[in-house]
Amino acid sequence: MGAPQRGRGECVPARTARPRLLGDIEPGGWPLLGFEHVSGQHADLSPGSSDLPLIADAVRAISRAAASPRPLIRLTASGHDPDAAEKWAHDLDGFAAAPLEEITAFAASVLRVWERGFAHTPATSATRRWARCRVARTSL
Repeated sequence: MGAPQRGRGECVPARTARPRLLGDIEPGGWPLLGFEHVSGQHADLSPGSSDLPLIADAVRAISRAAASPRPLIRLTASGHDPDAAEKWAHDLDGFAAAPLEEITAFAASVLRVWERGFAHTPATSATRRWARCRVARTSL
């Protein structure tokens, strides 16, 4: 595995609960990591879910490195309106530090890319709602 790819499985602090990296290969130049199986279930992202505080803790730990639109998109796809999803994400370091204009530009960019390849997916529909909300808010 090339130097920029190496260590993906070890980038999470050792004290964090995570599956153990079992190995890696690079068939045709594509990095492929193999992790041990961990039993679990999908988090409930619906409004009012008791999973949301746990998810916030996990995303907060991840977001210290950089902002990511995924929590917003997943929350919107799970029934939150975009404003509620942003309010939830505002306490996350990476999101809270991002300038509002950059969040709007990022939402529009993600939407443009996803509409080309995944136009009819729930995630793209959620991104569309989020981007429209962002553009409407900045147009006022």
